[in-house]
Amino acid sequence: MKHNKKLILSLFCNLVVFYFVGLSNVWTQRQAIKNRNIYPLIDQGFRLIDYNLDLLYLQDYLLIGIVGITVLLLIKRERKYILYRWSLMLNILFGIRIFTIPSTILTRPVELDQNWKSCKTLEYDYNDWLSPIEVLFQNKMTCFDFIYSGHMVNFVICIFLINKYLDLMFLTRILLWCTVGVESYFIIATRSHYLVDIELSIILTIFLWLILEYREKNKELQDKIFKMYNEDGEIEITETNTRIEI
Repeated sequence: MKHNKKLILSLFCNLVVFYFVGLSNVWTQRQAIKNRNIYPLIDQGFRLIDYNLDLLYLQDYLLIGIVGITVLLLIKRERKYILYRWSLMLNILFGIRIFTIPSTILTRPVELDQNWKSCKTLEYDYNDWLSPIEVLFQNKMTCFDFIYSGHMVNFVICIFLINKYLDLMFLTRILLWCTVGVESYFIIATRSHYLVDIELSIILTIFLWLILEYREKNKELQDKIFKMYNEDGEIEITETNTRIEI
């Protein structure tokens, strides 16, 4: 029951967080349009990788494939823990984006000599409070939600979950992590994000995963120690329970 409540609360928080991310996106775009003096950064990723809009669909298909595998994990016995970890990480990392997106406003990194023309949403009339719903369901996408990449955040979370909850061979795990590099290449090639967005997404997601894993292992250790106590409240020191695996 306790785990069910935590999961429901986390899923509800997802809705709240995504709503405020949408508000942040629209507010940022309005500030960009108002100032009209925002120019793309000189990005080393763009110098190394040629612009190729044909890869846009491959970028989306690869993400859909990885997310699809992760959704299939929900048929496993640990589905509540999988969904909760997925939801919790999205809440934290997308919650941070609410503040990072408007803190440094970057313009769309496409058609660098005609950057304003490349944004097709400049003339959209967004409702002040319903704009997140318009962004999600009416395809009124914004052009200035960059630092950092939510696309890559979700991708790396799914890679972690697949590696943890599927019994894979070592080579398969290596190949799975190689898809992060492939997806990064697609994102840079299509100019969907700057290189720094990709780097921040990967670093923050790995860092948060390691923190949550450490917290989970520590809790498991505490539970093992607790079970070692007998009914009188005294710990039973035996050859078996003195060695606790972490």
